[in-house]
Parts: sequence; structure tokens; C-alpha cells
Amino acid sequence: MEKVKKDMPIEIGRPPRDIFKYHNGYKAVEWRNWIILFSLPLLKVYLDKRHLQGWANFVKFVKLCLEPEISEEQIDDVQILLKKFSDYYEREYYQNNGQRLAACKISFHYLLHVADSIKYCGPSWTHWQFPMERVCGILQPLIKSKIKPYSNLANMLTLLQQFYMLPFFSISKAIFKENPLKQWSKERVFSTEGYEEEFYSLLLNILC
Repeated sequence: MEKVKKDMPIEIGRPPRDIFKYHNGYKAVEWRNWIILFSLPLLKVYLDKRHLQGWANFVKFVKLCLEPEISEEQIDDVQILLKKFSDYYEREYYQNNGQRLAACKISFHYLLHVADSIKYCGPSWTHWQFPMERVCGILQPLIKSKIKPYSNLANMLTLLQQFYMLPFFSISKAIFKENPLKQWSKERVFSTEGYEEEFYSLLLNILC
């Protein structure tokens, strides 16, 4: 990957990190880009046609799952592509050999339910865990107390939200106009703030 970075179009944006060195620290977006953008062109020189086709089915599957809108026909395609990849993986890696059972991770079984999840819940972005993982990544560094971590986290979140609100104090004055001060009549006898009804006396006006 390092060798081809200089040849990558600038439209791609920031070049990816070397997957060989940094795969343990890859974020979800990096895995997404690696799978659908870089994997097939880069693996083409290393894999034979059989393995490349098996992996291509997974790439097409991931690309379909990332679509913001997905039709019933595409959901069927997702299931077909996953079945092809699953069959390829079992045939080439598991090989119906009990000693290779460790290669059959539970995550591969979960993949077989992706099409049903999209069918019942909508496109992947409506129910994937990226937002929750991002929030967890924000929350964990906020905890500074080992004695009362929950109270500490609650206080830090309150403080963080107060900081977020600071820019809106000046903006709110432009959006929400302040109500003018109420002008009291000279004949007023009784009134309260927020109470529309008032009592007046004509005698006060006459005496004045």
C-alpha cells in the first residue's frame, strides 16, 4: 500500500494507513475504505482468480449494505453474495476439517443475518453501532475518578454540555427577542408579573 500511495488520485482524500502495520488500530471507516476501494486492486497481484472472486463477492456485499437506500431486489442480492462468500470461505478455509474449526468465527454466522436485518429494520445506517461506538469513545476519557466513576462521569457530561451551550448564549439573543418591559398605568391598583388581569381605579387619576 505504501508503494501505491503516490499514485492514488487526490479525490480519494487522505491516503490510507498501511494495513499490514496498523490493521489492529483500524477504525470502521478505514476498514470500509480498504474493503470497497483498495482491497481488490491491491490484492489482484497476490491472489489467484479463485480467491479474488471469492473476496469480490464480499466486497460487493459490503458496498450494497452501505447504500443509503436499498430495494427488495438489492436485499436479495445481499443474501446471494453473502451465501457465495460463505460457501467459498468454508470450502477454502474450513475444508470440512475439524482441526480447522477455529477458522469459523461467530462473526461469519452473524453476517448471514445481515440481509434479514436490512429487510426488517431498513438500510444499515439506520441501526448500525457507529454512533454508539463514537459516544463510548468520547465518554471513556472523561472518567477521571476511580472511587466514584459514575458520579464523575455525570458531572463531566454536565460540564461538557454547558461548554457546548456557551456559543448559543449570544446567538439566542438574536433569535429570541427579549420581551419589552411592561409599562404600568398610573391607574393601576394591583397586578402581578405573568398575570394578565389588572385592577384600576379612576379615583387615583382624579386625585393626581
